[in-house]
Amino acid sequence: MGRCQAAKWNLLDASQLRKNFLKKGVTADTPLIVYSPDISAASRVAFAAYYLGVKNIKIIDGGQQAWKKAGLPLQKKSDQPKKVTDFGSNTVAHPEAYIKTPADLL
Repeated sequence: MGRCQAAKWNLLDASQLRKNFLKKGVTADTPLIVYSPDISAASRVAFAAYYLGVKNIKIIDGGQQAWKKAGLPLQKKSDQPKKVTDFGSNTVAHPEAYIKTPADLL
């Protein structure tokens, strides 16, 4: 497996993940609702948030299409996230959840 392939599913290091979430206004106490046309992508974002310690994470089952089908409202414009500076923790909350190698699984 090439380096690019090996890195594709690995998480960024915790400090970079934290910085990325903070840029989007997400802290450990932010309720986070994730959706995507690709459930794998949504799941990876949700996992990264869980790994860091976001306490309230939800994935919309079926994504935006399921939301529309249920007749729920959609916002037409995009809000700009308000960058925050304190995630609420500088340690990884769930290091045991990150399985990097087959040996970790065993």
